[in-house]
Amino acid sequence: SSDLMLSAQEVLDRYNDLMVGTTPAETGYAREILLDHPHYYYRLREPDGTSGRFADWLTQSAGNRRALTIYNPPNIDYAQSSPVVGGSAVKFNGAAAARGNFSSESSSSQRELSFAFIIGPTVALPTANELIVGNHNAYEVMVTAVFRNTAGKLVLRTREIGIDTDYTFTTALAAGVRKFVVITLNKGTTKAKLYLDGTLVETLTTTDILLDQQASRASDYHETMIGGQVNDASNGVSLPFRGYLSEVAFFSYELPASRVKAHYDARSVV
Repeated sequence: SSDLMLSAQEVLDRYNDLMVGTTPAETGYAREILLDHPHYYYRLREPDGTSGRFADWLTQSAGNRRALTIYNPPNIDYAQSSPVVGGSAVKFNGAAAARGNFSSESSSSQRELSFAFIIGPTVALPTANELIVGNHNAYEVMVTAVFRNTAGKLVLRTREIGIDTDYTFTTALAAGVRKFVVITLNKGTTKAKLYLDGTLVETLTTTDILLDQQASRASDYHETMIGGQVNDASNGVSLPFRGYLSEVAFFSYELPASRVKAHYDARSVV
């Protein structure tokens, strides 16, 4: 059927995905991330001139780049310190966000995922939920996103056919603290896991519902959200994050604990 046909760009994307992890040009932390075939990876190091985009929006491979557009760019501070050798962070000041579109997954049901990012130091505890990173398909029928709530706890939200479910980890991140964060979700095992600085610190039980039942439809697309949510009509930013972010990656499977630790251990590798 036409729903199963791939465009020329999607064929190229899948070829580039297969090539990832063989001989990545990057070294250190970035190399370890790329060895695990991220669906996207944004280092968030610097802006691309005056075009309102990041210069290093990822790079699974040279042929599979997806633009990451910055909204309210004056509200982002660049070239901030990072715990990763060769990296730097950006500071979101509570009014900016970045997002990018990319083609849909080929699978008809995505039952696993992982978000990885470096957070902090955050400015202060928020007065409302702040969106750190997220991913959704067309019309936001299916959404997965990570928030920081008013208690400084990380919340994994899934929206499946219009129904939101929040999984709140009990571990709080205090203001002024920097952490390497990985959150995984596996609908088959009904587990969501939180890793901090390479170590598993918490596991939550989830519901067993398909994450994305429309991923194979040619009309669907996926959109990345970093630092806030952008309103399509007004380009205004809601749920804005305040603090530092860097090295944001999304994987369409559950990262194993050994690879989470390998990422963290590579932070000081040149």
